[in-house]
Amino acid sequence: MSAPRKACFAPDQSQARALLKAFDLSPNDWSSFGFGAALAGRQFDRIVVHMPAEPSARDFEMIANLNTRLAKDGSFSIVSPARSNLTTPAQFHEDDAE
Repeated sequence: MSAPRKACFAPDQSQARALLKAFDLSPNDWSSFGFGAALAGRQFDRIVVHMPAEPSARDFEMIANLNTRLAKDGSFSIVSPARSNLTTPAQFHEDDAE
């Protein structure tokens, strides 16, 4: 069996695993990571990031780097408790500038 092509990121891996369990997502289909995970060369078809309600500067930096791990035609979503919508990284940063 090949490695999962979908990834869930949270501030730490235990939170990412808890999110997968809460939404009944199979660990056979989804990998779980903390923001600081080293992922050189990895490509995912889908990445979902759970942003903390009050992200640090380091969180923003890590999330920007995660976008480089996405396959060319993949999808990247940021979910934040402070926001009810899903956004792309560019939209997220534009929203924060307002």
